[in-house]
Amino acid sequence: MMGSSNFCEWKGHLVGVAHQSALIDGHKHYSHYWILLDKDLNVTGVSDPFTFEGAMVEFCTSLHVNKSKRIAYLWYSVMDAAPSMVQTDLDKIRFHRVEMK
Repeated sequence: MMGSSNFCEWKGHLVGVAHQSALIDGHKHYSHYWILLDKDLNVTGVSDPFTFEGAMVEFCTSLHVNKSKRIAYLWYSVMDAAPSMVQTDLDKIRFHRVEMK
């Protein structure tokens, strides 16, 4: 996984979005993951992969967490040309627990 958004505080952790690319038919396709870090910056949770619009090239450029509304605002770009914003309910994100050794 590679970088993507900034990280924001959420319920005693830091939450952010990272991306991973795969080469499919000679073209890169990007998938995104919610990442959860503990106070020592260890990865403690990772979501299932997702896309914003299903485009080959998508980058999450920024994240803002509204703690009182429990909503995350994500700004992203499609094909390096079309900026957009989406919001999601943080309580609905499913994190798979990651055990650090």
